[in-house]
Amino acid sequence: MNFNFYYGAASGSSRKALRQLEEPNIMINYATEKNKPWSGIENLFIDSGGYSFMLGKGEYGTTDRKYLEFVEKHQSKLFALRDYPCEPDVLEENGRTVRDHLEATTRKHRNLLGLLPEFDIQAQPVSVIQGWELEDYLEHLEMLKQHDLLTDYVAVGSVCRRNQDEKIQRIINEIHKRIGDRKLHAFGVKSNILRFSDMREKMDSADSNAFDMAARYSDNKVDGRGFQNCALEYLKFKKNINSMLSSNSKVSIDESQQRLEEVRSSGE
Repeated sequence: MNFNFYYGAASGSSRKALRQLEEPNIMINYATEKNKPWSGIENLFIDSGGYSFMLGKGEYGTTDRKYLEFVEKHQSKLFALRDYPCEPDVLEENGRTVRDHLEATTRKHRNLLGLLPEFDIQAQPVSVIQGWELEDYLEHLEMLKQHDLLTDYVAVGSVCRRNQDEKIQRIINEIHKRIGDRKLHAFGVKSNILRFSDMREKMDSADSNAFDMAARYSDNKVDGRGFQNCALEYLKFKKNINSMLSSNSKVSIDESQQRLEEVRSSGE
């Protein structure tokens, strides 16, 4: 199975931890202040940061051309087309409905794909299927198909901020049935979803920055050493992910622990 798990680099501590420990699969959030990738990343995925923009402004804070210029400059492996998340808090704050955001996502995809030929972008665009209930996702999937906006790599949005494993599995299963041979990414999907073999078989990639959040609330954190806390939580999180994906992890936890101790002793 060729499955890629991308680790989110949204804070200074997570960026430093992932860089120092040489994580090859990185997701950069365009909406964050620290959104510049570093050298040495093997597989870079640029996320448009829709959730952050919608909660803060209700709309994207830069033009679509600016976003594509950013993608062109950094030449990632994948980049998400801009979308409008359907989490209840986002909709409530902006006084919108799921249908509003499905239509807005479709318009944004059309505009971005229309502009794409004007840029020297080698990265693969990823259309985002949005919704909240299963019926919403299926409606949006058909909407994207009708407008010829479904890319070869597609993603499922708005599944990261909910503890509903069974519902998420149903959504991924039904979308997988309907996208043919396209690849499938799950944005911020809870790591325990990967415990299920049928989910691992249906998805080609997923991402999370849960380790960063865990570092902030860890009972074992070292005061004032955000980087070390984040590095340790990343190692624990990666061990868990690797154990679910394969018994032959690329980097064992013992090797990673040794690298962490080297970083600690260096004073960085």
